[in-house]
Amino acid sequence: MPEGTPDLDVLAWAAAENRTLITNDRNTMVGFAYQRAAAGEPVSGVIVTTNQQSIGSAVDDILLIAEYMPEEEIRDQVVVFLPFRG
Repeated sequence: MPEGTPDLDVLAWAAAENRTLITNDRNTMVGFAYQRAAAGEPVSGVIVTTNQQSIGSAVDDILLIAEYMPEEEIRDQVVVFLPFRG
């Protein structure tokens, strides 16, 4: 999606394409994801990273999710926050 695409459009696209969204936008994307879920709209899952986590650590956590968390579980989870380890 082009940079600057509104969060609601990104979430709608991800849900329509059955794609899990990976973002580090904790300010607005998380709230919009929960709003969609509360309204009964589909959310394909959101993984939220942080700038305090190294890229390598974030990739390790994302690979862990991909390996051990079934697709249905992440959709039901709505939002998964990284890092897993403190």
